Amino acid sequence: ATEHEQIIAKAKSVDDCKCIFIGQAFYDFKDSSADFYLSTVEAYDALKKTPVKNSTVLVKGSRGMKLETLVELL
Repeated sequence: ATEHEQIIAKAKSVDDCKCIFIGQAFYDFKDSSADFYLSTVEAYDALKKTPVKNSTVLVKGSRGMKLETLVELL
């Protein structure tokens, strides 16, 4: 939990950065300063409605999260 909380803090410290966190471990720290989704499917649905455009995107997660399914929306 500590590492996930530190990742959130580090990501939020980047200027002009929209943060999207996926998974229960991140969701436990949910607040209004970023987008938090419980699952990749939930994030996919949200990004399909509001895609990220003209941005650099860093995707990092465990293989089990299947975050590569989001790449087509970015």
